[in-house]
Amino acid sequence: MIATGAVLVVRGELDVGSLIGINLLVGRALAPFTRLAQIGESLAMARQAQARLEQFARTAVEPTGGTSLPRYAGTLELRDLTFTPPGGVTPLLRRLNLSVPAGNILVLKGRNGSGKSTLIRLIAGLADPQEGAVLADGVDIRKFAPSWWRQQIGLLPQEPVFLNRTIRENLLLANPRLSETELHATLHRAGADRTVADCAQGLDTPLRNFGHELPTGHRRRLALARALAVGGRLILLDEPTDGLDSEGTATVYRTLIELARSGHTVIIASHDPRILQGASLVLDLDQPNGAAPNSDSMAREPAGLVTP
Repeated sequence: MIATGAVLVVRGELDVGSLIGINLLVGRALAPFTRLAQIGESLAMARQAQARLEQFARTAVEPTGGTSLPRYAGTLELRDLTFTPPGGVTPLLRRLNLSVPAGNILVLKGRNGSGKSTLIRLIAGLADPQEGAVLADGVDIRKFAPSWWRQQIGLLPQEPVFLNRTIRENLLLANPRLSETELHATLHRAGADRTVADCAQGLDTPLRNFGHELPTGHRRRLALARALAVGGRLILLDEPTDGLDSEGTATVYRTLIELARSGHTVIIASHDPRILQGASLVLDLDQPNGAAPNSDSMAREPAGLVTP
């Protein structure tokens, strides 16, 4: 409309004052429609907030009681473990039995949908089996106080999610006892120190959209750092090399070697042939008849994961 008015002014068919007046009148006429659009956006945001509140209200309340151990040695056992997904009929995992001694590395393999990520969640206590149990040092993990069990586990999920807080706050939530020196050492072990250094505010860089604004590789490095920050004896890694470049993958290999040599119990869901080669035990969920010993024990001789 302004362009048309300008043409009319040039032709002498309209003066500048009239053009300005017309613009003001049109602006006032359209103002209610602009406000309606803003109200529509506010309503959409309100609906999203309501949906999140309803989802939060449906979240089960975490039990406050439970026991703990004076010291968790790191042994893990699955005893007749059976799990059927919500709404499902056929068990995804059926009567699994295996024992993982402390300081060993178990690799879970199998086709997509075979239950690798589900088994990681069951061990972490994020889901409950319909039958059987997960035992840590001989105790059913459902008897533990959830807060205590979380302190024994370093978890790297397949799809890491962060709080909309700073990088520092996300790491300290995993372990508030970390000193500044330990914080930087943990980032270095996970190969995330360069990621943080590239951020304008360093450790005080705020994460938005639950961390999904970050490239996949950066997000996974920070998630690995968060898992290591806990300092637990049991490390659960779901596809730790997925989405990483060669440098990031090499860092994961080195970290696994360090964990194995320091006596941590590590359970990894992975198709990576080098991780499979270096495992102490391998459980094929396509043929779950027990965990088969691997010829190369990473805890004793990490040859399968030696990096160039």
